[in-house]
Order: sequence, then structure tokens, then C-alpha cells
Amino acid sequence: MVVKTGDVHLYSCKAKNFTAENTWHVSGRTILLSDCTAKDGAGYGLFAKDIARIKASDCKFINKGEGGVKIDNCLSAEFKDCEFSLNSGDGAMRLVCFDNSAVAEFHRCEFVGNEVTYNHQYNIYVNSNVTFSDCLFASNKEKDIDRKGFLHLTRPDFLIKN
Repeated sequence: MVVKTGDVHLYSCKAKNFTAENTWHVSGRTILLSDCTAKDGAGYGLFAKDIARIKASDCKFINKGEGGVKIDNCLSAEFKDCEFSLNSGDGAMRLVCFDNSAVAEFHRCEFVGNEVTYNHQYNIYVNSNVTFSDCLFASNKEKDIDRKGFLHLTRPDFLIKN
């Protein structure tokens, strides 16, 4: 699917991978995923690059070979009631190249059974201001490559609350 203009809304979709990319600069576009599942196979469950806003609710990113979600250069990302489980490669999630004003929010999300199998990675890597609210983290691990741990937050404003 190629969308030249406007926002993208996906409802109750099932696929191996979801990809949204703007090759020139951050667009003003919004990607909305609701009740979508990316399961099994290579690649990321969701790969997004240079998209202004990403909102996902009731989505599942399961058993992906590269990792659950990778977002590169975005202004805001919001995940509600999403599941990140049994992903390998980069692990559950990588949010990279956000600017200092960017915000990522996770509400009632589950991060279960993800395993980093790539060297120099974290299971959950967030280069953004971030909030994790009422999230579950269980049985996430790294394949003993460099013992970095499972969560790496690089920006000054982060909040983990229950």
C-alpha cells in the first residue's frame, strides 16, 4: 500500500509487518492502528520512519525476528493496551532519533518474553521523553551478549508509574 497524501488509519488488520515511511523529512502525517496484529516472520511488527504521530491501541506485535516495533524520527508515539511479546533481534521496541520535544507514551501495555539477540541492543530502547503507565514487564531477557539490561532510557524526562 502506498499513500501519497493524508493520514493512514488501519482497523482490525492482520499482517506480517506494518511499514510507514516518508523518505524526505518528518511529515505532518498520522498513522493510527487499532486492533491490529503483526505476528511471526522476519522484519519488525511495525517500522515507521519520518512520521509525525503514531497512535496504536489494542495492537499486538508478536514473534517478530527483527523486533516488535522500530520507530525512527517521530514527534509523538502513543501505545494503549498493546502487547509486545516473544520478539527477538532488537527485542520489544526501539524508538530512535526523536528530538528533545518528542514524547512517547505507553499505557497498559505488556512487554513479555522478548529476547535481544543482536549485540549492543536493549530489549526496550527509548531515545525520547517517555511515560510508561500501568505496564507489565515480564520475562524479557538478552541473549547474554553484553549484559546491558532490558530497558534503556536516554532522555531527561521519563516516568514509570503504576
